[in-house]
Amino acid sequence: MIFADDIVLVAERKLDLNLRLEEWRAALERKGLRISLSKTEYLHCDFSGVNDDEKIQITIEDQVVPQVTKFKYLGSFIQSDGEIDSDVAHHVQVGWSKWRVDTGILCDRRFPTSLKDCWAIKKSHACKLEVAEKKMLRWMCGHTRLDRIRNDVFRERLGVAKISGKIREGRLRWFRHVKRGEMTAPVRSIEIINIERRRVRGGPKMTWAERIKHDLLDLHLSEDMVEDRNSWRRKINAKDFKEKCRALTRIIIGGYSLPYSK
Repeated sequence: MIFADDIVLVAERKLDLNLRLEEWRAALERKGLRISLSKTEYLHCDFSGVNDDEKIQITIEDQVVPQVTKFKYLGSFIQSDGEIDSDVAHHVQVGWSKWRVDTGILCDRRFPTSLKDCWAIKKSHACKLEVAEKKMLRWMCGHTRLDRIRNDVFRERLGVAKISGKIREGRLRWFRHVKRGEMTAPVRSIEIINIERRRVRGGPKMTWAERIKHDLLDLHLSEDMVEDRNSWRRKINAKDFKEKCRALTRIIIGGYSLPYSK
């Protein structure tokens, strides 16, 4: 029996979702395909706090579809409460899994460290990522927390920047992509949507736009700078230690009297 996968149906009401499910079931069966009941789940996101159709069940051919609190789609987790804790934890776990594959080289002291390499969010999420990153860097250098060596020492030895800086760099690169788009583009129309609702308990205190404003202030940037792609990427780049050392060397060799700054 052939199954179709990676299909997501979205509706505002459960009744509408049942109708769409029935349409899809009939259309797939006409093509010789069937929906796998054992792999079908539904996620209910009640962001408005108004649940008028709570008693309605999602069904396929009179069989009830199980409800879940989180759903994985194309490698990312979506939670019913609007949080991203599961997605952050999943990416940390995937990072550890990929890192363990190369531990034979990364943790081998016979290999010089120069040959080793590694790769709107809440502060708690950033802390989780940084804790996992710091532990990886220490193990790559053959040390633990008991050795009482500062994290900056490992960053300088391996030549890597903070992961929070890289996250900010990616966020600002997407910001430029959004601002460069036409006003008729879907991403620009979503940008101007104003959702009037109270912040959910435990949710991020800042919106994506507010987070971007803080990033621009931290880096002394303005929105009109997005027109120059090369200049923008140079200013938002979270430089690794090796890049900073090369820049410092150029300043010293060039004979400049200006002090080097971050």
